[in-house]
Amino acid sequence: MTAWNWRLLSAVGAPLLMWLIALVVAWVAIDRLVLRPTVTLQRVAAAFAAGRHDVRVPDDDDSPKEISELGRTVNMMADNLVARESELEQAVDDQRGLLKELHHRVKNNLQVIASLLNLQVRNAAHERERRALSTTRDRVYALARIHEQLYRGHKIQWVPLDQLLPDIAGYLKRSRPQLSSSLSVHCDIDSLNANTRRVVPIALLVTEVVSSALDQEVEDDGPRNLLIALKRSGESGATLTVRSDSRFGALGPDCSGLSFALMKGFVRQLGGRSHLHTDEGYRLTVHIPSLD
Repeated sequence: MTAWNWRLLSAVGAPLLMWLIALVVAWVAIDRLVLRPTVTLQRVAAAFAAGRHDVRVPDDDDSPKEISELGRTVNMMADNLVARESELEQAVDDQRGLLKELHHRVKNNLQVIASLLNLQVRNAAHERERRALSTTRDRVYALARIHEQLYRGHKIQWVPLDQLLPDIAGYLKRSRPQLSSSLSVHCDIDSLNANTRRVVPIALLVTEVVSSALDQEVEDDGPRNLLIALKRSGESGATLTVRSDSRFGALGPDCSGLSFALMKGFVRQLGGRSHLHTDEGYRLTVHIPSLD
């Protein structure tokens, strides 16, 4: 290689080599001082958004001042969010506790009223008076059971109907000892929850229907069966069926008065449709469009 070629190579290669070295140094500096801290910030933010509230941006003395300040700001924001969330959770727990205590007190008061009504039932002189007091007692008991479920349950706005309705049906049978030996009550309830706006008319409707079925005249002294079924219907609805066998005969006289009017009112409050059949026993079907 001639001297001229060496001079040409030196004139071109030396600046090119220096440019490449400068490019590598700049890339290393950008990667260490900008890209890596930025990726760390992004990972911390993503982890925090995913629910890992214990993650924080680590201190890095080698990072630029601006990025270090940004990391400390992110940590401060995370601490404030965690503290605020803790305060909100505590407030929700306090409100939940107060609401449960309210349901507990209401349940106790309703049970006291039901007990007083039961004493009056025992001391009633006439059958008509006894029946009127007992039906009122049954309604109060149903309301008490609703508040007990709200008190004991984990969801403050939802009541499990597969626990509530068998409880009410069992009580209605026990409160009529003259039927205990000849009556069988069967419950076929799907695992459904009702909102507090729906559960009251549902519980009172079942109370009225079952009470009326139990209190009506009986054609003979043979064994009798009563079925209470609640099945899921559609996305959020249900179908309630109360059916007795032919031994129950026709509806009692009270069902054409207050009790029957209450049934229609509860169905209307639920926005449902009802079908009552009394030609062969007693069968009431109520289509409830929504339990929400």
